Formats: sequence, C-alpha cells, structure tokens
Amino acid sequence: MSYYGDLTTPTADRAEAYAFLRTALERATSDRPYRGPERFERDRQVYTSSVTGDLDRFRGEERIVDDGETIYRGEFAGGWIE
Repeated sequence: MSYYGDLTTPTADRAEAYAFLRTALERATSDRPYRGPERFERDRQVYTSSVTGDLDRFRGEERIVDDGETIYRGEFAGGWIE
C-alpha cells in the first residue's frame, strides 16, 4: 500500500490531530483492513475513510474533521503484488 496524508490547515494542532488519527487507525477491522474504520467520532473530531475496490486493488481517502473544519486529508492505494 502507498499512502500520503497531511494537515490541510495551518491552525490545526499537529500532535492532537495525529494522536486522534492513530486512535482511529487502531479501529481497523479484519474485513476492512485498509486504514481505519468508515467512521470514528470522539468529542468534536470525526475520522472518515472511503475505499473503492478490494484487497486485489483498492484506493481510498481519509479525512479528519475537527469542529466542522477539515484539518487532515490522506490518500492511499494498494493491492496484491505477484
């Protein structure tokens, strides 16, 4: 899998955003192992992840919204290599 993500606003607290991201990623499931769950909420923060494809070939996007503002965006893609 390849992945790239970063904060989308300079006012976001980097340490707080990445701590929340790690918490969301810990909630990945075996039936959806790409990054994190489709949705995870805690206090004012919401993590979302959308994926198209399957483990053979997939791509996706994840976001963190904090108090209504998107503060983080990431893209990922991957699949089986023979």
